Amino acid sequence: MESELIALLKSTIRGRPMRRAEIEAALGIQTPEAAERLSDLLRRLEAEGKIVRTRAGRYGLPEMMNLVRGTIEGHRKGFAFLIPDTPGSRTSTSIPAT
Repeated sequence: MESELIALLKSTIRGRPMRRAEIEAALGIQTPEAAERLSDLLRRLEAEGKIVRTRAGRYGLPEMMNLVRGTIEGHRKGFAFLIPDTPGSRTSTSIPAT
């Protein structure tokens, strides 16, 4: 089901995140057991950083939403760097102190 979900999220217009009900309908989820498997999959993929859940509760792919996955390396002076998980995708991004 993971590959079908990723393909579905890639196929959306301009990377528009989808509501859970839209995902269930598109994947043909009809039983409570299948809905529970989808919930587990969504939680796992979100924890792994493969998908993002927006504040509105929609799911999408970070790369299609102009987001970068990575690690934030903070310094004592208050500034930080975002180091991307994908090698060669970008150089580190500076995050200024506020």
